[in-house]
Amino acid sequence: MRLVQKDLRLLLKNKHLSVQSEFGGAVGGAQVRNAFGRSADSDVGCVIESIETSQVEVEYLHGHLFSSTFHGASLLSLNKLLRLDHRTGELKRYRAACHNAAERAVRLVEQRYKCKRMPMPEGLAVSLYRSGVKPFDNDALVASNKFLIDGFRCAGLIKEDDPSHIASFDKLVQRCGVGEPLSIGIAFCLSQQ
Repeated sequence: MRLVQKDLRLLLKNKHLSVQSEFGGAVGGAQVRNAFGRSADSDVGCVIESIETSQVEVEYLHGHLFSSTFHGASLLSLNKLLRLDHRTGELKRYRAACHNAAERAVRLVEQRYKCKRMPMPEGLAVSLYRSGVKPFDNDALVASNKFLIDGFRCAGLIKEDDPSHIASFDKLVQRCGVGEPLSIGIAFCLSQQ
């Protein structure tokens, strides 16, 4: 099946469809935009910037609890992650921003609590928090935090992110609605099992 420009224009009238970069980003001289009037590239850039400029708040109880909140930060939804064009480097930039945010949080704990960087013990329960305008599906919320969790592994807070170290995802909390400030939070707590 061949898609001609006339058919593409008809498809683009449906604002719920996502158009990938294979179409060149332009149809009839107009840049392809999403339902919010922004190009897909600007969505990724805005999310990366929100992570990089977020204000970090931490709480730490040696060997029992590590909690960090990134005020002003948002995440890419699982659907947006799956639609990223891997050839443009956007995924690599997003992963780096998440890893750097985790490193900032761990460094802040070292400074504030005057402690050495030591990994949390095995058997952790993870709690995830997110606030923003639109909610994610709960399964997508866990997947959307993958690079942040990987960042905490790279920063030395957790030894592994597999079931031998992370026993469960106990709490998934979202506050969503118009005017809700952007933030993401993650807590690693020693499981009571």
